[in-house]
Amino acid sequence: MEYTKLMVSLEPKVPFSEIAISDLSDIGYDSFLETETGIEAYIPQEEFKESELGFLKGYESCQVDFSFEHLPYTNWNAKWEADFEPVIVGNRCIVRAPFHGEREGFEHEVIIQPKMSFGTGHHATTFLMISYLLDIEVKGRRTLDVGSGTGVLAILAEKLGAVNILATDIDDHVVENAKENLALNKTVEIHVKKADVTNDFYENYDLILANINLNVLLHNMQTISSAGNQGALVLMSGFYVDDVPVLEAAAAENGLILEELRNQERWASVLFKKK
Repeated sequence: MEYTKLMVSLEPKVPFSEIAISDLSDIGYDSFLETETGIEAYIPQEEFKESELGFLKGYESCQVDFSFEHLPYTNWNAKWEADFEPVIVGNRCIVRAPFHGEREGFEHEVIIQPKMSFGTGHHATTFLMISYLLDIEVKGRRTLDVGSGTGVLAILAEKLGAVNILATDIDDHVVENAKENLALNKTVEIHVKKADVTNDFYENYDLILANINLNVLLHNMQTISSAGNQGALVLMSGFYVDDVPVLEAAAAENGLILEELRNQERWASVLFKKK
C-alpha cells in the first residue's frame, strides 16, 4: 500500500500535537511520529484529501504549517522488522518480536508481531504502563484493557495472573493483529473484541488499563470509572505530564483518586483507585 506523509509544524507543540493526532485519526490517518517541531502523520494515499486539512489552521493560539509528500510503496512489515529492537524493562520483562532470538534472565517475556498497531513497548507510554503492571498486585484481578492495540498490556497482565481479561480496540486490523499476538503468547484468559470505549458491556472489573489519549480519556472518564468495582485500580497513559491536573480533576469527579504518577520523556502514566 502506498502512503502519504503529512508533516505538521505546531507552535506551541504542547498540547496541540496531541489534539492534531486525535483530529487526524478521525479522518483516517493511522500512524504518527512525534518530531521536534510537531508530528508526522501517515494515511493510505488513496484516502488522502488535501481539502480535509483546513481545520489545522483553525487551532486558536497555535501557529500551524503543514506540507505533504506521497511515498513510494514500502513493505511496512519489513521496515518494522529492520527497525524493531526488543524492549527491556529492568530485568523483569522483555517485549520482543518472533524474529528475535530468545533471551534468558527475564521473569516475563511478551512476543509481539510488529505491525502498524500501537503498543510494541517502544513508546514511553507503553513502557510506563508495563512498569506499573510489574509493580502492582495483578494476580486474580478481572481486567479490562481499553484501546488494547497489539494486546501487549493484556498479555503481560495474564502472565502476571490477571483473569477474565477483555481487550478492546476500534480497528478491525488492530483486533486481528492482537489475536495473532495472543496466539504467539498462548494466552487463555484474554478475549479480544472490536469495541468503542462507550460500549455498555464494561462492568465489574478490578483492573482497568487505558493507554489511549487525553481527549478520549476525558470524554469517557465516567464510562471507564463505572466499569470498575469498588477499590479497582485504573492505569492510564497517552498524555503529557502537563495534562495530569485536568485528567486528575475529571477522574476525581468520577470517583477515581490519584495514587501515583510516573513520567518519561515528558509523557505521563497515572495510577488511580476507585473509592
